[in-house]
Order: sequence, then structure tokens, then C-alpha cells
Amino acid sequence: MTIDLTENKIPFGLLSEEEQEHLKHWPHGLLYYEGGVEWWHLGMDEMEDYYTYRTIPAPVEPERETAWFVYDDTCGMVKMKDRKDTINYLSFTKSFAFRVEYDAETGDNPTIVKETFDDQ
Repeated sequence: MTIDLTENKIPFGLLSEEEQEHLKHWPHGLLYYEGGVEWWHLGMDEMEDYYTYRTIPAPVEPERETAWFVYDDTCGMVKMKDRKDTINYLSFTKSFAFRVEYDAETGDNPTIVKETFDDQ
């Protein structure tokens, strides 16, 4: 492909077949320009040769952080340094571990998983 379709300024009918197909199958939505000064969200089924279309960029996935915790009957919840440290701690006690993944920047959207370490 020769152009960045998020910045496209070429009418659909003048694009290569590859670029047209890419636009038709873009999963994150399209904008179209029909004159004037604004780009509009695509709300039509068919693409016209004389309209100019742009892809809406794929959403950026936030970077995720991982925190490790062990629940120990004597100490309660203990934060571990990493996976290796967690496995090492579990080898000395009858406890279980949790892995918590969350957005690195905001701390939002936590995913909590009880770990079994079947590979150890």
C-alpha cells in the first residue's frame, strides 16, 4: 500500500484495488468527505467513487502492569516482587497467589487471576 489511509485525500475511485479493499474491510470505522470542511462518520453501506474515505485509527491499547500477591494464613496478603518470587514463596507455605493486571498509567481496569502454577 502506498498511502496512509488515516490521512487519505484521494477519492475512492482513484485508489488502487488493494487500497479500496483495505478501506472496505477496515474494522475500526471510516470517515468520509463529501465537500465542505468536515469529515463525517460513515453511515452508508456502499462506497462511492467520488467520495474520499479515511480509516479511523485502531484504538491504542494501554500498557498493562502486573502485580503479584500471595495470601498467607499467617501474614494475610503479601505483595511479591515478580512471578519467580511468588513461586519461591509458595514453595515454603501452603498459600495461594493472585496476579493483578491493570492499566499502567491510570491503575484502572484491573484483572485479577488466581494463579495455579501448573508449570512448576
